[in-house]
Amino acid sequence: MIVLNDTQTAPLAAELGRWRGSMLWHAHIGTAERSEIVDEYWKVIGPSVAEAAVKVFYRPEFMPRSLAAGSVFASPGVDPSTVKNCSLDPAEARRALTAPRVGPITWLSEGLAIAHGDVLGLQISRWDPLKDMAGAVRVFLQTVRQAPAFRGLVVGPKAESASEQAVLAQCSAAWEGAPADVRSRVHIGVIDRSGSEEHDLLVRQIQSAVDVVLQKSIQEGFGLTVTEAMLRAKPVVASAIGGIPLQIGHDMNGVLVQPGSPDEVWVEQLCSLVADEGSRARLGARARADVLARHTVVDHLTAVIDGVARNSRSCRTA
Repeated sequence: MIVLNDTQTAPLAAELGRWRGSMLWHAHIGTAERSEIVDEYWKVIGPSVAEAAVKVFYRPEFMPRSLAAGSVFASPGVDPSTVKNCSLDPAEARRALTAPRVGPITWLSEGLAIAHGDVLGLQISRWDPLKDMAGAVRVFLQTVRQAPAFRGLVVGPKAESASEQAVLAQCSAAWEGAPADVRSRVHIGVIDRSGSEEHDLLVRQIQSAVDVVLQKSIQEGFGLTVTEAMLRAKPVVASAIGGIPLQIGHDMNGVLVQPGSPDEVWVEQLCSLVADEGSRARLGARARADVLARHTVVDHLTAVIDGVARNSRSCRTA
């Protein structure tokens, strides 16, 4: 079988048309919204993608009607056995993060120091405008004002594009504009060497060390950073967009915030979890159990294989 992934490979689907019966095209991005831009996108790549016998989307809402034939739906999953996703004791992770040589990360704010009793919050994403990293900085700064035990980390990879650099600059500006006693408890970090084992080990340490995770995205495909946090039994406060509601049930295994909600709503939800260790433990335990039951890479591959098999049977009986 020939497997093609995402927009960049769409032209290949047309070129490989004579092998269409054994071709699978997998969309790793998507939106349920319909707009002129989205319609134009599918108008451009749709005819090429249609050459593939099987099209994989994360959700039915992400699929344009023109590609309904041969489409299957499979949410992505994490591999709990990888270096990045293996378990790490939170206390050990905190010690590693504050060691003199912590790994390939640069703190743009004041150096990271974690005190006993600190409740750590994290948003870790690309410096993509759609991830609202600057919004995460604002929310963390406001949370510090209301919950003195809170300490926030906003972390992402090296900002490569102009738009990513602009977002990182916005984050720094928001941080610098806060009073010194507030900004001393919010830290902005940039991780280098993306894709290396050293990078993955550092991400593992950061995700393991925190108590609650924020995902203040404006738009998401599925949200694997949410899945990774849930796998580590961390309660997640996230936007109810894209594939995130497929993973989080409000107040069951995490907290959902409606799109467009003001920062104050996010702060209120964070403060509630900062003050309630029992709720953090309850939501986190359920989150981990749900990921292991429904959102591993085995679940994803099983859904894809089952979909391919159903499509093959339909073709034979047509």
